[in-house]
Amino acid sequence: MLSCPQWLENLYFNYVVVLRAVTKLSDYLGSYTYCSGDPGQDEFTKQNVHSLIAAVQIAAPSFDESRMFDPSDPTLIGLKDEFRERFRNVSRVMDCVGCDKCRLWGKVQTGGYGTALKVLFEFDPHQTNGDFHLRRTELVSLIVTLQRLSHSIWAVERFREMSLNPTPPRPVTVKDNVLRYLQCVEFKPFAAAFDEEFRNIFLAVKFILKSYLLLPINLWRVLVTFMARIWDRFVIGKTVFERGTPILTQIFE
Repeated sequence: MLSCPQWLENLYFNYVVVLRAVTKLSDYLGSYTYCSGDPGQDEFTKQNVHSLIAAVQIAAPSFDESRMFDPSDPTLIGLKDEFRERFRNVSRVMDCVGCDKCRLWGKVQTGGYGTALKVLFEFDPHQTNGDFHLRRTELVSLIVTLQRLSHSIWAVERFREMSLNPTPPRPVTVKDNVLRYLQCVEFKPFAAAFDEEFRNIFLAVKFILKSYLLLPINLWRVLVTFMARIWDRFVIGKTVFERGTPILTQIFE
């Protein structure tokens, strides 16, 4: 990743775009009706969104969409339409992804970017914006996309710290192996463990007793088979094949 700085540039650019959209929606989200059907859950969601808004407003604005899409700049003419067309192409490409999990995350984050562009293009916090409305799915995809980008930036910082300050591997001790084993052991309730152990003992005793009961029959079968082989070989003179000889060999011999 460090050898491809354009990846980091794209990551940070996407982050500031989505962050700017959430910051621009601060007043709009303050009166948004979430309509989950549960008043308690609605209030809990609203409090979390307000906490997010308060956190994003601490930082200074890092992206100015008015300069990027300024119609008076001849070099930026058609840039907004190009953004929309490229976004539609990405949306169509995501429909062709074979992995369901990848397609789900791709559609959610694509919807988040689309919502961010919709806010940057159409929403004006200084006007009433009576015609502007975000569906709940658009708001969810926007917040989820911001969370994924934030986690990616956190991971980049962790990777950078690990690369600059590598920690030597610690040798594995017997204590580590014991702890790892204990972590894998499933401790069941006493009643369930007792029932399972009792069942195992019962099956073992049952198998032993059944073996003792069938021992005379098995010995008789072995004796009869041995006597039949002796009779065939020394009395009748018939060829006796060794055990394990294929059936076809015995038939066509």
